[in-house]
Amino acid sequence: MPIYQYRNPTTGEVIERIRPVQDRDRAPRGFARVTAPQRVAVVRGILDPETPDAAIPRALKQLEHTIDHRAIARGSGFSTRQLREIWNV
Repeated sequence: MPIYQYRNPTTGEVIERIRPVQDRDRAPRGFARVTAPQRVAVVRGILDPETPDAAIPRALKQLEHTIDHRAIARGSGFSTRQLREIWNV
């Protein structure tokens, strides 16, 4: 779900709320939705274990426990540090 920003027009206070898209315009009392937010973020739920976004980092972690890091680097062409950075592990 996306994060939306709401601003209090009298105080200038800005708050963020996680909301479904259809409820984005339902601002808390005294606040109005900011239509051009300062940042864009999406809250991610639990990943499906079958998707590459979840399966590849999990496989990399398992591989690091079974094979020496030098063998992983020789086989993939990347160091384990580079692989962790690429996949945000």
